[in-house]
Amino acid sequence: MKKKLAVLLTTVFAASTLLVGCGKDISGKYSSLTSFRNVSTEAERAELENEGYGFLLDTEVELDLNLKKDGSYEVSLNSETTKASIAELMDVNADAVYNAYTGGDPQAMVSFYGLDSVDDVRAIFQETYDEHKTEMVDSFMAQLGDINEKGSYVCKKDTVTISSTGKESFRLNSGSIAKDGTISLELIKSDKTKAALEFKTK
Repeated sequence: MKKKLAVLLTTVFAASTLLVGCGKDISGKYSSLTSFRNVSTEAERAELENEGYGFLLDTEVELDLNLKKDGSYEVSLNSETTKASIAELMDVNADAVYNAYTGGDPQAMVSFYGLDSVDDVRAIFQETYDEHKTEMVDSFMAQLGDINEKGSYVCKKDTVTISSTGKESFRLNSGSIAKDGTISLELIKSDKTKAALEFKTK
C-alpha cells in the first residue's frame, strides 16, 4: 500500500511539474502597461506624426495576460484603459488636434467653406470636438485590433518559453521570470522589430 501511495505521489508531482513547467504555479492574470510608441511599428509612428497626431504615441496601452493552469495563455488589449488614455491625450493636446483638424491652415478652410473668419473655424471645431474625439478613439482602437493572441507556455527555472499561435502583426516571444514574479516577454511586431514587455500580477 505504501509503495502504491509513493508511486501515486511521484506521478502527481511529475504531472504538476510538467503542468507549470518550473516547479511552481505561475498561472494567473497579469498586466503590462506600456505605450503605443513601444508596441507600434516605425510605419505606424510615422503615419501619426505626419497626420499631426504624434502625441498619441504616448497613449497608454494595457495588455492583459492570462496564464492558464493547463499550459495555455491568452493576451488581449484592455480597451478601457487605452480609450481613456487616448481621450485624455486629445484633451491635453487640444491645440495640436485643432491644428491637425485644419491642416495647419484655418484660413484655407474659411475660403473653402465660405466662412467669415477663422473664429468660425474654431467655433465649428469646438462644436464637433466630442464627435471628432470619438472618431479618433475608434480609429485608433481599430489599429490596435490585432493585439489578441493565444498559445501555450512552458516554464523552466526562471525562463518562460512561449509557443504563439498569434498573427504576424503581434506575436509574443519567450522571456524570463524575476524573483518578484514579474514576467518579461518580448513582442515581435509585423515589421520584425521587437519590444520588451513586463507583466505583473493583477
